[in-house]
Amino acid sequence: MTKYAGLTDYLKRRTEGELTLTFDEIAAIINGYLPKSAEQSQYWEDAAKMCAGHKASQRAGYKTYLVHGNDKVRFIRS
Repeated sequence: MTKYAGLTDYLKRRTEGELTLTFDEIAAIINGYLPKSAEQSQYWEDAAKMCAGHKASQRAGYKTYLVHGNDKVRFIRS
């Protein structure tokens, strides 16, 4: 089980088509800290790099977008 499995499970249980989570909320869900790279949009949005946050949300059927300057991530069901 990966560090981000909790995020995948959390998102799979959601029924809304779109939601926004703070970095602190995501950290609580994964029971750990987000890396410094999570502050960069590529961590969440770049399918080519497939970073852990991107992969976890993709497995749950969501696209992810960093909300710049707010330490938040927007999840949109794909």
